[in-house]
Amino acid sequence: MKTATYYVISHYPSRFKSEHVNIGIVVFIGGDDIRVHFIDDLKKVKVVDPNAKIETIRSWESSLPELLLEEPAERRVRFLQNFGSWTIPDEPGSFVFDNSADYLARVATLMDHLAVARPRHKPTREHVSRLHLDVKDQFQIHGWLGKNIKNHEIVARYELRDEVNAEFALMNGRLHVIETLDLRTSNLSEKRKEARSKALVLHEAKRIDSNAQTYTIIAGLNQQDTQGTRELMNDYSERVVRWEDTGDLEDFYLTISKATGKPMLKLQ
Repeated sequence: MKTATYYVISHYPSRFKSEHVNIGIVVFIGGDDIRVHFIDDLKKVKVVDPNAKIETIRSWESSLPELLLEEPAERRVRFLQNFGSWTIPDEPGSFVFDNSADYLARVATLMDHLAVARPRHKPTREHVSRLHLDVKDQFQIHGWLGKNIKNHEIVARYELRDEVNAEFALMNGRLHVIETLDLRTSNLSEKRKEARSKALVLHEAKRIDSNAQTYTIIAGLNQQDTQGTRELMNDYSERVVRWEDTGDLEDFYLTISKATGKPMLKLQ
C-alpha cells in the first residue's frame, strides 16, 4: 500500500481577483514520482480567462512533472504556488492506494469532487438588475413562476449544485436554465465579469444535464463594446434573446409557454 499527497491546481486570470477555476491536481508519491492530472473539460477556463490556450494547459500534464523534478523537493510547493496563472493551497490532501487501478479510481473521485466546476467565486446576487425584475414580473403575470420545479414551474434562484444558482430554472423532462444580463450601464467591465459568472452557470447546467436548454436574455446590446459579451453568451447559450426585440421576446415566451404547458396570456 502506498501513500500519495496531492494539491488542487487552480487557474487565476488575475492574482488580484478571487475569480478562478480548479483545473486538476498534482500528485506526489514518494520523492521522485510526480503526476499531474487535468479535468477532461477544460473549456470552463475560457470563461474566466478568454486568452487561455487549452492546448498549452493540456501540454503541462506531461511536462510539469519533469519541470518539478528539476526543483529541490523542499521548493516544489512554493514553485507551484507562483507558477504563472496557477496556484495550489498550502496544505495537501492525501490518499492511499494498492495498485494502478486503485490509484486511478481515487484520482477520478478527487477530480470529480475537487476539480470539476466548483468555483469558490459565487456570483453575487445581492444587487438585482432591473432586467431580472422585469423578466420575473413577466413570468409571474403569465402564471409560470412557482416554487416546485417538478411541477413544470419556473423557479427563481434555483440551486443547480453547491454554490451554483441559476436565476431561473424549469424542468419538463429536461432542464431549462434562464440567465439575464443587463448591459444598460456605463460600467461595462463589471458587466463582462458578470457575464463570465453567468456563463459558468450555463456551463454547469450542461454538466448536470447534457440535454439542458440554456437561454440568456440580454438588454442593452446596442451599447458600445458589447460584441465580446454577446459572443461569450452565444458560446454558452442555445439561445440569446434581445430584450428590446419584441419579436425575439415573444418567440422566447412562446417557447417557455410550451415548456410549462401553460398558455401565454395576450396582454393588452
